[in-house]
Amino acid sequence: MIACNTLSHLLVRLKEPWWTPLPPSEYVIKTTDGKMAGVGLIVEQDFDAWNLAIALSGSSKPPVDLDGHRTLLCLFVEARQQIAPTLVLGQTLGSFATLMTPAVFEQWLRDLPRRALDVPLRRRLIHGLAALRVEGEGGLGVKALQHGL
Repeated sequence: MIACNTLSHLLVRLKEPWWTPLPPSEYVIKTTDGKMAGVGLIVEQDFDAWNLAIALSGSSKPPVDLDGHRTLLCLFVEARQQIAPTLVLGQTLGSFATLMTPAVFEQWLRDLPRRALDVPLRRRLIHGLAALRVEGEGGLGVKALQHGL
């Protein structure tokens, strides 16, 4: 029974491997000149980096303005180029992020041996994942954590 539940969970994760309420391609905005902009235009199938960018941002809500899209785009590029390919226990950090839910990934990061992952990066990810959890519980995400709410 456990194997069946695990397999069912894995199949659902593979069907929708992103941590956001919408597919990444929906994270776009129309600019004042009518053109589309936003990170959703470049994510394609890179769900590893997408999930890590969402963890770093501390919010799964689509940005509402161009500055918010710019910030998320920068986090996505950082995640794609520097964080997702990081090897942890012989696998990329991005592959772990894609195969786990945010809550499971957060706990996994907390349980990792100290030397398995750079401490400042681990803290950034855990902080962002905690904000996602708060946001999912109806809180304000990163803002709530910053202000101790």
